[in-house]
Amino acid sequence: MNLDAIYNIPPTLRVYNTEPYKKSGHAKVLYVEDNIAVFDRTIFYAESGGQIFDTGTIDGEQVVNVQKVLGELSRVVNNDIAVPSVKVNTRIIHEFLKPVKLKVGDDVTMEIDWDRRYNVMKHHTLSHFLFYGMTEHFRQKGIDLFQKGCSIVPEKGGFSLNNKITAEDVESITSIINLVFETDTPITMAPEKSNNEVFYWKYKDIVIPCGGTHLSNTNELTGFRVWRKSEGKAKSKIYIQEV
Repeated sequence: MNLDAIYNIPPTLRVYNTEPYKKSGHAKVLYVEDNIAVFDRTIFYAESGGQIFDTGTIDGEQVVNVQKVLGELSRVVNNDIAVPSVKVNTRIIHEFLKPVKLKVGDDVTMEIDWDRRYNVMKHHTLSHFLFYGMTEHFRQKGIDLFQKGCSIVPEKGGFSLNNKITAEDVESITSIINLVFETDTPITMAPEKSNNEVFYWKYKDIVIPCGGTHLSNTNELTGFRVWRKSEGKAKSKIYIQEV
């Protein structure tokens, strides 16, 4: 991959941040090399923040991986909410199953695997409820929460923790989520004015910084379950899944 050449093209416009329900779209080819390509814009989510990348097709060619490269590190100062540092002005690499015959300047048609994306959106949304539930649970217990990472895939969302999670903890976390979760309640994504990579997931008075794709209303969820997996004396994984 010629990163010097990719650096000289404009950052990729991420359509999915403002139009997460967009299933198809058009773009212009800016760079091609063997089985990868960069476009002026994309509806394909690039893996980040624990959310898996989108798959689908571009002009009929199968997309198997989508990743961000380059960019500059940016820090948002927000006195009310802790916002992690993120890279801005990134280029998004689309990897194809095989070498493609695209040419710079071509106009292409993008189609994402919508069923897969929609399930990811459901579980990313549920992951924010889980994050709120476990944060509030540990706050009430007076214990610091040590999150190692998160994973959001079509089947579930989850967090890896350097904390021991017991069955009683899971029960408490589930109860906290149930207290705030209501059907037919809107969820919005508000952009951070100083940074085009950061958005704020808002549900009632709960605000969490995030750049992923989410549902717009809780009525799109049928229900959920929470469970845990112990990985040692002080390590756990906790998951949430639509049911």
